[in-house]
Amino acid sequence: HDVIVVDSIDAMVPKATLEGTPDQQFVGSHARLIAKFLRRVVPLLQKRNATLVVLNHLKQSIMQYGSSEYSSGGISLTHYCSLRLKTRVTQKIKQSDKIVGVEIKILVAKSKVSTPFEEVTCDLMFGKGFSGKTDVLKVGLKTGVITKKGNTIWFEKNKLGVGKNQAQKFLDEHEDVAREIETKL
Repeated sequence: HDVIVVDSIDAMVPKATLEGTPDQQFVGSHARLIAKFLRRVVPLLQKRNATLVVLNHLKQSIMQYGSSEYSSGGISLTHYCSLRLKTRVTQKIKQSDKIVGVEIKILVAKSKVSTPFEEVTCDLMFGKGFSGKTDVLKVGLKTGVITKKGNTIWFEKNKLGVGKNQAQKFLDEHEDVAREIETKL
């Protein structure tokens, strides 16, 4: 299964914009370029059973009506996609004074393959990726499989640690305990 990643829709610049002068305006040319690109690429992706991942950025509009956020490239991108996720960094994860990751809130804005408008919060650790142990801790605490007394986190009679970072480190070092918690969830 092939995966193609377009790092930024804004990086796809129409030829007229590149060749024109800075004072010229090309209204809608970027949206037309994206629509043309998608009309050509989507059938090829379907034929080859490939996935296209497109990264886009939210921008702030100066318009006073409706939502002040919009994404570049026009609306054709939202119509062609099967799954659209909105991600936001909610907080930074620190160890001592060093930032080691971020907590991310992911909202399923559109889905043709599963339930839309679901929301999840997860930790993205720099250099490691998404942390599954943190998710085990969060779900375990929420369901009562893992308990917290004061600042100390417990699983049955096992002390996982004082604070979330120590408990996560304990689960990283003791895979058998992490698997046992996962089975109870």
